[in-house]
Amino acid sequence: MLCDLSPLARASGQAPEGAPLRRHAKTLRRALLCVPARIVCHGRRTTLRLASGYRHLSALQATWAAAYALPPP
Repeated sequence: MLCDLSPLARASGQAPEGAPLRRHAKTLRRALLCVPARIVCHGRRTTLRLASGYRHLSALQATWAAAYALPPP
């Protein structure tokens, strides 16, 4: 499912030319889910502060937006 949502995998139709058709789940997990960040709670809001220079930021944002665009089960 992550391969269908993420622009890092060609199955989404948005990957750069030469990217593998389907990346291994371990590779996508490392790029999108093992994110160096801090969780900050302030004023009843929870914020995820990413490390500066995180190179997969646009892919993370695109995958997040695609996941929220899915219809509820």
